[in-house]
Amino acid sequence: MCKTKITLSCLLLFYTTVCSGFLQMSRDFEKMIGLGPSCTGCSNRYCNDDRSIIFGYCCGCARLRDVLPVGCSNSIVCPLNTHKLCIDFEYMMHCCC
Repeated sequence: MCKTKITLSCLLLFYTTVCSGFLQMSRDFEKMIGLGPSCTGCSNRYCNDDRSIIFGYCCGCARLRDVLPVGCSNSIVCPLNTHKLCIDFEYMMHCCC
């Protein structure tokens, strides 16, 4: 039991270190090991014109390696609390794009 807690703690530490730094895990690897949101379906929009993708990318939800064909104009007003926006962005990137 104690060994399992240590192993899980090490994995969690590794994951948070990797995701918060310059060695971010790819979404494909996250899918392979069962991390990330559970996918329940996608909207009919394309990724480059979906609101959560555009606002999420332009308002700071993107990962360092995310490069999208999205133009961020000065007219985009980001919400003060981006938590839900970033959850929606991550869902779309993980499941649909």
